[in-house]
Amino acid sequence: MTARLFVAIAAASFLAAGCPGVTAAADTVQGDSAALIADMLVRAQCAYQAGDYEKAFDLTRAASAAGDAQAQFNLGVLYSKGHGIPKNYGEAAEWYLKAANQGHRGAMLNLSVIMSEGLAGERDLRFAAELRRLAGRPEGMRPAGPGLSAQGSEVGGPQTSAEPAAGAAASQQGAASPAGRARSPWTRLIPWAGLAAAAVIAGLVLRRRRPLPRAKLDIMLRTICDASVPAKPAYGVFQRYLMHGGDAAAVPAERLYAVFVGAGRQDDLFGVRGLTVPQRLALAKRFSDAGRNAEALRLILDDAVLAGLACQEDSTHDTVRLFERACRLEDLVARMAKAPPEVSTPFAKALLWVGKTSACARMLRAKRSLTPGEERLLANAVGSEPDGGSPEPSRLLGGRYQLGAMVAEGGRGIVYEGFEPRLDRKIAIKKMRREIRADPRVRQHFIAEARMMSKANHPYIVSIHDVIEDGGELYLIMDFVEGRCLSDILPERGRLPLAECRDILRFVCEAVEFAHHKNILHRDLKPGNVMINKEGFALVMDFGLAREAKDTVSRMTSSNVSGSPAYMAPEQHLGQAYRSSDVYSIAAMLYEMLTGNIPYHGPDFLSQKERRVYEPITQVVKNIPKGCDELLAMAFDPDPKTRISSPMAFYERLKAV
Repeated sequence: MTARLFVAIAAASFLAAGCPGVTAAADTVQGDSAALIADMLVRAQCAYQAGDYEKAFDLTRAASAAGDAQAQFNLGVLYSKGHGIPKNYGEAAEWYLKAANQGHRGAMLNLSVIMSEGLAGERDLRFAAELRRLAGRPEGMRPAGPGLSAQGSEVGGPQTSAEPAAGAAASQQGAASPAGRARSPWTRLIPWAGLAAAAVIAGLVLRRRRPLPRAKLDIMLRTICDASVPAKPAYGVFQRYLMHGGDAAAVPAERLYAVFVGAGRQDDLFGVRGLTVPQRLALAKRFSDAGRNAEALRLILDDAVLAGLACQEDSTHDTVRLFERACRLEDLVARMAKAPPEVSTPFAKALLWVGKTSACARMLRAKRSLTPGEERLLANAVGSEPDGGSPEPSRLLGGRYQLGAMVAEGGRGIVYEGFEPRLDRKIAIKKMRREIRADPRVRQHFIAEARMMSKANHPYIVSIHDVIEDGGELYLIMDFVEGRCLSDILPERGRLPLAECRDILRFVCEAVEFAHHKNILHRDLKPGNVMINKEGFALVMDFGLAREAKDTVSRMTSSNVSGSPAYMAPEQHLGQAYRSSDVYSIAAMLYEMLTGNIPYHGPDFLSQKERRVYEPITQVVKNIPKGCDELLAMAFDPDPKTRISSPMAFYERLKAV
C-alpha cells in the first residue's frame, strides 16, 4: 500500500512539474483509457436499463477501479439503491468521496445527504455543509431525501460520462472529458492538498478487496450468529462478511430474520445472494407468521426456487399454505400449469393433501399434456374433490335447488352459487367434504346440529335454511351474502381504526350473544368466518358447524385444515369450550384488526396463551388508548371462569375505551 502511494505521488508530482515528453505520452495513454472507460460506462448504462443490475455493477466497478469519477459516482448510486449488490450506504459514501475528490459535484451533493442524515454512521453536519458549499449549493437548501439530491442527481440510475445525471450536468466539471477532471475546483484552490488527496485515492483504488483468511471469516460468522449481539451491529458485520467472500448460507434463517428485521433493513434481505432454498422457505414462513404475506411470497415466488421446493414433500405443503394465507393460490396454480412434470406433480399432490382439490384440478387441466401420474391425480381431484366432482347444474338438488357456479373452496367443502325457484331467491350451496359424511354417526350428528342452527334466525348471522342429502352427497343451503370476508380485507388494509373495529365487532358480538342464548357456541370465530356485506354490516358464518367439521376432517386426515389456531381459547386446545371461549376469539380478532397481526405466533400456542406472551397493543400502535390493553388482558385470561363471560359485556367495555 505504501509503495503504491509513493509511486502515485511521485508520478503525480512529475506530471505536475510539466515534463513535455511524459505529458504527451500520458495524454495518449489517457485518451485510450478514457475511450475504454467510456465504452464500459455505456455498456453499464444499457445493462442497467435492461434490468441486468449485476452486469451493470460489474462494469461500473471495473471503470471505477480505473479512477473514473463518473464511474465512481455511478457505483455510489448502485450501492445506495441496492441494485446489483445489497444496499450499503457505507460503501456508497466511499465511492461518492472518491468521485468528489475529483471534483464531481453530483457526488458531493449525494455524499452531503449521507453525512447529514447519518446513513453511513455518525452524522457530520459540518462536513455535509462544506460539501454543499464546494458543490455551489446555498447553505439553506436541503437535499430532498437520502441518496437523492434536490436536483435529482440520482434519478434514472447510473449514467454514462457522455450523459451525466439529471440536474448535475451544469455543476459537474470533468464528466465529459479527462482534461476537465484535471482542472477540478479543489485542485485549483488548494493545488498541493488536491494532489495529495488524488494520490491517496489512487492508492485506495489500486487496492483490490481480497477475501479474508478463513479464520477471520469464522470469527465474523460467529459474531453474526451470536443472539446476544444486537441486530444493528450484527447487520454491519454481515455486510462486511459477504463483501469479503463469506457465505450467506452459513447463517441460520431465524438469525437472518432477527438481524435484518431488528435493524430495520428487512427490504435488504431480498437482495442477499447465496441464500439456499430451505433458507428462503424458512424466512418466508417467518414473514408469514408475522402477517407479512407479501414479503413471504417475494422470497419464494421464483421458478428456480419453486423447483427446489418441489424436491421435498413437506416443502410443497408449506409452500401451498403460504400462497393460501396470502390469498394468492391462483398464482401458484398458474405457475405450476406451465412447469415441467417433475415440479408440477409434487405441488398437485400437495394441493390434494391440504384439501384444495378444485385448485389441483384447474392446474392439471391447464397443462398442455399430462403424464400418467398427473392423469391419476386429475382423476382423484375430480372424482374425490371434495368428493366426486361438481353436481349436474341442470338437475335440482333435492328437487328444490338449482346449482350455479363455484364461488369459493375451503377446508370443509366447496361453496356454489344457487337459486331456489319456489321462493325466487338466490342462495349459497355448500357441498361438504367426504370425511364428514363417511362416518354415519358423525354424519347424523352434523345434520342434527345443522338443522338446529337453521332455527337460529338473526340479521347478523348467515342462516342455514336446509341440509339435504342428494346422490350420496351432503349439502348445506345457506344465505347468499354479496360481500367479502374480513380475512380478505385485513391483508389489504393492514390496520383498521379503532372506531371501525368497534362497528364491526358490534355486529359480531350481537350475533354471538344471540347464539349463546340459544345454547349454541361458535367455537371457531376468526376473520375468515366474518363477512362484510355491501351495506357494511358484518355477518357471522358457520355457527357450531365449523368446529364439528374441522374436528371430523382432522381426525380422518391427520391434518389441520382450518389453518392457524391463533384465535382459539386455551381450553379449546384441550377439547373444552365455553361461552367465554368465543369471547377469547373475538378479542384475538380485535388484536389483529388493530395491529395487522395475530397476537400469538406459535408453534406452542397453548403455552404462549397460558403465559399471555403477546405484545401489548399500545406498544405496537401509537395513539391507542391504554384501555385497550386492559380490555385484552381481561379477555385473554387463560382461566375461562375469570375471563369476560359474554360477547356484549366485551363490546360494552370496548365502547367505553
